[in-house]
Amino acid sequence: MTTNYYLPGTSSGLSGTGIKRLPGGFITAIGDVNGDGFGDLVTGMLFDDTVPGSTKGGKVNVIHGSADGPRVDQIDTITQESGAIPGSSEKGDKFGYEVSLGDINGDGLQDLAIGVAEETIDGASKAGAVTVLRGSPSGIDTSHNVQYFHENSPGVPGTDEANDFFGGEVFLSDLNGDKKADLTVGATYEDGGDGAIITLPSDGTRLTTTGSRYISPATVGVSTAGAPQFGGIMAG
Repeated sequence: MTTNYYLPGTSSGLSGTGIKRLPGGFITAIGDVNGDGFGDLVTGMLFDDTVPGSTKGGKVNVIHGSADGPRVDQIDTITQESGAIPGSSEKGDKFGYEVSLGDINGDGLQDLAIGVAEETIDGASKAGAVTVLRGSPSGIDTSHNVQYFHENSPGVPGTDEANDFFGGEVFLSDLNGDKKADLTVGATYEDGGDGAIITLPSDGTRLTTTGSRYISPATVGVSTAGAPQFGGIMAG
C-alpha cells in the first residue's frame, strides 16, 4: 500500500501545518489541467486490485488543486474503461506505469501522457503502449481527441515485440522550441533490455508521427553491456 501527503510551501519552506493525506500513487505529475490557475496532481497507481487503492489493470487519479491545496473531495479516476480510451482494463496492463503533463497544443491547459507499459499488442505480451489525453476546463478529457501509440502504430518507429515495455517512461516537453510539448517514450526493455527512445512531435495541434525519431544506445554511443535500459528514466 502507498500513501502520499501534501505539505504546503511557506516563506520559510515546507510546513507540516495543513498537511493532507492523498490517494496512493507511485508516479506523480503536477500541472494545471483545467486552466483555473491551480496545480493539479496526477498520480499513477499501476498495480492490480490486489493492492489497496488500485484496480484491475491500473488507474490514474487526478486530484484537483485549489487555493487551499489539493482537493481530496474532488478526485477524478481514469482507467482503460473511461470514455474513449482504447483497450480494456486487464490484469497486468499497468495503466499509469508512468505519467507526464505538458501542453501539446498551446491552449494553456496541461495534457496527460499515460504509460501502459505491459499492454499486450497484437499478441505481443508486455509490448506496451501510451495513451494521451487532453486537458479541458472540466479536467482531463477522456472522450475527445484521445491518442494512442505503440510500436505497431502507423508511423511509429520500431516493432511491437514481447517485453519491450514501450511506455515504461513517458515525458512531455518542448523539444524544438515552438512552445508545444512533444512526446518522448522510453521502450525500457527494447532488444532484451538495451532500451530505446522514441520521439513524437507536436504539429501544434496534436502529436504526430511525422518527424518521429528512434534513438537506440548505438545511436548515441552507449554501451549495451549489462542491459542499460536506455530511456528508462527521463527528466528535463
